[in-house]
Amino acid sequence: MEYFYAPPERITSTAATLEGEERHHLVRAMRMKPGDRLRIVDGAGTAHDAVVQEISQRAAVCSIIASHRMLNEPARTVTLAVGVLKNPSRFDYLVEKTVELGVSKIVPLLTERSIRKGTKVDRWQSIALAAMKQCGRCILPSITQPAPFDAFLLSVPADAVKLIPHEKADAGEFHVSGHDVVMCIGPEGGFSDSEVQRAVKAGFKPVTLGPRRLRAETAAVVATVIAFL
Repeated sequence: MEYFYAPPERITSTAATLEGEERHHLVRAMRMKPGDRLRIVDGAGTAHDAVVQEISQRAAVCSIIASHRMLNEPARTVTLAVGVLKNPSRFDYLVEKTVELGVSKIVPLLTERSIRKGTKVDRWQSIALAAMKQCGRCILPSITQPAPFDAFLLSVPADAVKLIPHEKADAGEFHVSGHDVVMCIGPEGGFSDSEVQRAVKAGFKPVTLGPRRLRAETAAVVATVIAFL
């Protein structure tokens, strides 16, 4: 079934209302009509099987016939904190692919080697929404405002599994255990030695992603895959 998004406040136990871009996509792009079936996700962990009931100029009302909690969601929560990249399109790619893979939250980091330009959080949130629907998830990952590196380190819960992929980490594969995982990925040029030291002091473990040097967006995708293994 085609996936659509409606926030929780537009959903009751029996009906969901699609408005704006979602209503436009249903009518103009998918050319759906009353009686057609679809799946509506609320971004908060629930997916609803529904049937189009009524379409007006402003909204499409759909009857809910079944609901599913945490549909297609991983058991582990992964927060990805990534240094802001110089090329905004690469951060776009990073958001899309890591959301498809299952991350719960993305934090753009302001680091010593990051260049703060093109930090378009609203755009990234829209990309995350599209990726959520495309891959059939029902939780909409949050994209935070850019955060200073040290402030982020202080905000991470003490009981989280904290990892920082780094090219100078000891060689060898690593495996992730635990429910909540936080990954720090550096920008172009990586983290400085001082930043890695401060992360280690805050409880982060340096790990390796292999012998080759990866672009930041590639490293984010690889680290996300490993985090869910």
